[in-house]
Amino acid sequence: MSEGRKTRSGKVVDTKEKSDKVEGSEPKKPSTSYVLYCQEKREELKKDKPDLKPKQINTELSKMWKALSDEDKKPFEDKNKELKEKYDADLEKYNKDNGIETKKKETKKRSRPAKKAKKDSEDEEEEEEEVKKKKVTKKTKKAKNDEEEEEEEEED
Repeated sequence: MSEGRKTRSGKVVDTKEKSDKVEGSEPKKPSTSYVLYCQEKREELKKDKPDLKPKQINTELSKMWKALSDEDKKPFEDKNKELKEKYDADLEKYNKDNGIETKKKETKKRSRPAKKAKKDSEDEEEEEEEVKKKKVTKKTKKAKNDEEEEEEEEED
């Protein structure tokens, strides 16, 4: 019998990948600056607070990362940038050696709608007054409806 798995319909599907690539030889993507920070601080945190569970450790690391200033994050971001450059070079070499053509991504400039000019303070005041009027009319309509309902109930 051939290797593979059966689908619901009973067909045998080949589960082996058919690829010319050597598995595991492609360069690994670099860690993000956050992951680099977590790798460095996780052991310290475990020593300081040995009673924390893994989920709590991750939560604590996340809070610590968010609390860092941009200046404090810079070494991790620089390390990430170095790793990214190395990865890009390794990937290019890998693709070249294995005859894989890659298209360089074209960066498109997104067309954004033009920002609206700031309104004069008079225009803003007028809009605020209109909004207030609408609110008042909604309230009065609701009050009238409530009164009518009460009158109908009294008549019954």
